[in-house]
Amino acid sequence: MIKLVFWMCIGWLFFPAHATKPTLNFYTEISPPGNYLDESGILVGSSVEMIEELNRIASYRVKSHVFPWTRAYQKVLKRPNSAIFSISRTPQREDLFHWVGPLLRVKWVLYKHRDSQIEIANLDDAKQLTSIAATRNDAKADYLLSLGFKNLDLSEDNIGRMRKLYANHNDVILTSNLGVERLAELALQDPEHLEIALEVKSSDIYLAFNKETDQQIIDDYKRAFEVLQKSPIYYEILVKWYGEKATHEIFQSIGLKWAFTERTYH
Repeated sequence: MIKLVFWMCIGWLFFPAHATKPTLNFYTEISPPGNYLDESGILVGSSVEMIEELNRIASYRVKSHVFPWTRAYQKVLKRPNSAIFSISRTPQREDLFHWVGPLLRVKWVLYKHRDSQIEIANLDDAKQLTSIAATRNDAKADYLLSLGFKNLDLSEDNIGRMRKLYANHNDVILTSNLGVERLAELALQDPEHLEIALEVKSSDIYLAFNKETDQQIIDDYKRAFEVLQKSPIYYEILVKWYGEKATHEIFQSIGLKWAFTERTYH
């Protein structure tokens, strides 16, 4: 059932808008915990909740679609008044979209199974691995390819990639630090069996609009993001999905003041 929903439009998941505003089309992939389908086939996740709030503040009705990453990316490139989330902002993509965010900052990490004997100290070591599981046309994979990596096992099945790591079909998996535990759980694996092999770099992720989208829409969403980021709702969403300590680190990484709690972290 999930596979059927995966290829289809999810439906009217977000808030209604003023009658004179156009309906927007937003595209995403299955990439927990930012965006994925729950057991009922409903699109959920930290990024989904942020987007819902942006739609509410900006007062637009949005139709949400879930596709494999490459298809979602290509559709937004070709369709005005559409957007994709969550997407890394890279120099190669800079002029292809209008950018709203950053929603948050993530680390690109190579993870291994804890029973693995693999030890890598840098990216040159990683080039010598037999196989690295990565997502096709993803910014993380593209970054390694630009550095001359020849050992990437590329697919668009994020859950399947995690299962292959646990089955020892790949040496490591390239993914973000904030989503790896939930991804392992969806693959029916124990996230406690994952270990960091190497931190690659950090990246900000965004909501990105088609370049031909009406400027008024872009302006509305940029203003909405400013409102959201200054509100307790933004903090509450992050705490819900990532916990308080990780949320504190996210706030620090993107230069936000810690304004919504007086708790101390160790």
